[in-house]
Amino acid sequence: MSFPASTSVIVLAGGKSERMGHDKAQVKVNGIRLFDATLANIPPQCEVVAVSPVELGFHPRVCESPAYGGPVAGIAAALPWCTGQLVGIMAVDAPAAPLLLPRMAALLAEHAVDAVVVSDGTHRNALCSLWHAQALRQALARLDRTRDIAAKKLLDHAKVYALQGGGLEQDYDTPEQLRRLGNISF
Repeated sequence: MSFPASTSVIVLAGGKSERMGHDKAQVKVNGIRLFDATLANIPPQCEVVAVSPVELGFHPRVCESPAYGGPVAGIAAALPWCTGQLVGIMAVDAPAAPLLLPRMAALLAEHAVDAVVVSDGTHRNALCSLWHAQALRQALARLDRTRDIAAKKLLDHAKVYALQGGGLEQDYDTPEQLRRLGNISF
């Protein structure tokens, strides 16, 4: 199956990055910003919307208001900018995760589900997912609020297919974890 052209991807690149100690999107691994590494792994035909309170040198960039409202608030801020029939949600601290998007799209086409979400067998990761756009809008509409709630709440009323990620979905929250990928600089 070829990758669907009508796909938007939301890259969550904001947050306080308290465990990292620096803005994750700006941290460099082997001289490349995590934001740029994440973008490089998104299929080129996808429309991308970045969510961050700081300038990334990328457009469109949006931010929830007020800033730092959590990933669901960021998704809600970005979704109006997404024109695709499918919407991916990726976190900047998991730069290889977008490599799963083609497999996720194939599974979304094969199964009668709202979303494909990467799972480690125990936990489903809503920040590594691909949705039918309308289903994501409905999931957001069902929430009492979008600020300061866990992203997994999006999955509560959605029909989801869980995909074993095989490690590509690995996120890096601390400098020590990120050093596994190479030399880091801030």
